[in-house]
Amino acid sequence: MILEELLYEQAISGEHFPLLEYSPLKNPEALREAEISEVKISPITGRAAVLFDLRTSLQLWDLGSAGLLLFEGVETVSVDWPSDRIPGRFATPAGVLSISSPDDGRYSSVISSISSSFDEIHVESSEVFFFLLESTVVSDGTAPPDFMNAGAPEMVKGLPRMSGSFRTIGVDRLA
Repeated sequence: MILEELLYEQAISGEHFPLLEYSPLKNPEALREAEISEVKISPITGRAAVLFDLRTSLQLWDLGSAGLLLFEGVETVSVDWPSDRIPGRFATPAGVLSISSPDDGRYSSVISSISSSFDEIHVESSEVFFFLLESTVVSDGTAPPDFMNAGAPEMVKGLPRMSGSFRTIGVDRLA
């Protein structure tokens, strides 16, 4: 499966994949130390996606090499950048997820950075999916790129990308 296709598919259910017992939707700490690899937004379908490299995750690294948070029925997306961010300096954008469901049935999801790459990504949506994935390009035996010494081309090459090929291990859903 190519993840970019999930942004444009007619309907997303996740029904034909195994249901995950452990995921960031049930345990927000599951994404601690995971690196955000890519963020995409589709104004056409009202979806947003955040791809994580799980090889550095403290709790998911042995389950899969990548994870995708997919937001359906997106109403708001915002990214807060730190005012002291140094242009041209790359940082490991590790995140922690928190999700709350207000009375109106919309999920308010916040991915907070524990590094200096961004402060937080905020998404308001009607549904949230988490796909646990195995990348066919980035394998378990390979190390993530060195953010302190690698240039942008080396980093992009060493991270999972939405245009890459993945095998879905399982899915979780809040609806």
